[in-house]
Amino acid sequence: MQLLERLSSAEASTVGEDLIEVVASTFAPVQRAGYVERLDPSGFDPTALVGKPVLDSHQRTGLAALLGVVTAARVEAGKLIATLRLSARARDLLADIKAGIKPACSIGYSVERWRTDGSVRTAAKWAVHEVSLCALGADAGAVVRHEEATMPDTNSPAAETREQTDLAIRRFVEAARLPEAFADELCGLEMTREEARTVVVDRWRERQAQAPRIDTIRASGYDDPGFRGRAMGEALYARIASDYEPSEPARAFVGLSVVELARESLRQGGHNVTGLAAPALIERALSTSDLPLALTEATRRSVAAAYQRPGSALRTLAGSRVVLDYRERKFIRLSELDPLVRRYEGGEIRYGAIDEAGESVAVVNWARGLRLTREALINDDLGLLVDVPARLGRAARETEDQQLVTALVGSGGVGVTMSDGKALFHADHGNLAASGATIDETTLSAARLAMRRQTDSRGNRVAVEPRYLVVPPDLETVAQKQLGAIQAAAVGDVNAFTNLRLLVEPRLTDAARWYLAGEGVEGLVIVRLEGRAGPQVDSTVDFDTKSVKFSVLNDFAVAVLDWRGWFVNAGQ
Repeated sequence: MQLLERLSSAEASTVGEDLIEVVASTFAPVQRAGYVERLDPSGFDPTALVGKPVLDSHQRTGLAALLGVVTAARVEAGKLIATLRLSARARDLLADIKAGIKPACSIGYSVERWRTDGSVRTAAKWAVHEVSLCALGADAGAVVRHEEATMPDTNSPAAETREQTDLAIRRFVEAARLPEAFADELCGLEMTREEARTVVVDRWRERQAQAPRIDTIRASGYDDPGFRGRAMGEALYARIASDYEPSEPARAFVGLSVVELARESLRQGGHNVTGLAAPALIERALSTSDLPLALTEATRRSVAAAYQRPGSALRTLAGSRVVLDYRERKFIRLSELDPLVRRYEGGEIRYGAIDEAGESVAVVNWARGLRLTREALINDDLGLLVDVPARLGRAARETEDQQLVTALVGSGGVGVTMSDGKALFHADHGNLAASGATIDETTLSAARLAMRRQTDSRGNRVAVEPRYLVVPPDLETVAQKQLGAIQAAAVGDVNAFTNLRLLVEPRLTDAARWYLAGEGVEGLVIVRLEGRAGPQVDSTVDFDTKSVKFSVLNDFAVAVLDWRGWFVNAGQ
């Protein structure tokens, strides 16, 4: 169980000989590493706090740290009010309280279920395990109980407009020398003055705690959690990719296990990690450090490295197009203009129309998920951390390759259906052999001639250059013999097809069918979303199961924009 702490400046007042009443919490939001944490007052049972210990500054060892016990607790006016009975050992503390020297109050609690909304995480179900008296508080909204009746509520939402509250929040942020974007975020959450002041103070203290390290670390960028997390992820990837040379920033973390990275991440984030065992380190690091970013970076590198490995031979022939969204787009296939005609002096210019035929394509989202459990992280299971993501990278590559083949083969081996309602390979398209035959000089010559005679919709010749012979593995040897150069003793023995390049596609399952592909027109293409050239890795921490979930997303579609650069022979 991960025990969290929330400090407040809730001062104590005496209500009996050895009893004091405190505002233990005002449920104000607290800035954590990378998110804002809120406590839902309805998400816990205050009566369950009765009998819980009162500690000295959250110390959990030694009887001297036990100051007393909680005798009553309730939620009143949006505040957690607790009555504490102090031990005889705390007489000096009780005397200080009576004299007006009042400590702050803090609660130690655990969260069973979170509710996430953007950068705000709300504890939907949680429990308080102890109340501590501390030297310093941070919750400006908590006040001494017996002073409340005469204290003016100048910060009440009814006392000022939203604009006035936002202006006050921006002044808090400016005074703390925090970025203006941070003020925008707080105003966007419509926080009260008190809530914002608490978050600003927490963020300022977090920066102050890191200040002693800045002078020695800033030069290398480690004070930036994003920079540090990426360096850790690169080092984690380097453990499994033995031939990978890590960058200089990553070398500081090379060889560290996931648990060791969690410890280092927490330590550099200003957290106390003394005495924390592996389970506690992992759980705390997942929610309060840059460990999730490190895991995402390692996964991203594994996926990218596997995706970049050689794939389908058809990629050599595939062009690339980019779209902005998932809506269906029509890619125009502009026909050639009519030839120029002579214009006599004083004559008019003759205008022709453009035939804008084309194919419609819509990008599709392809995805697969991966879950890294808390146990796998603690066990430092490299197979799950790096090898499984690599498999996802190869799967992403294979998905694209198979779609390229599917576009070419379609139904019955004649390819996908084009916008004219006919298959890619059709007699009307002039790219389908009348009868199947094996690869030889005669059939290659016929295929080349058919490609050279292709015309646009106006009957103008299209400049297609036959360039590739595409075959399944079954025809590789036959194709090599037909394309091989020979020392010809006579003109009739010259091989006229040595300029063709052989492409062997193992995903073609028809052992007889072969293809001729040309250059000069845009045929087979991969269409992607702008800015997403390949699989993308996203991650999220599942706080209910204490695991990290990764999703590999690939946004693309495969299409054939023009049939005139392809020819097929069914073979025999």
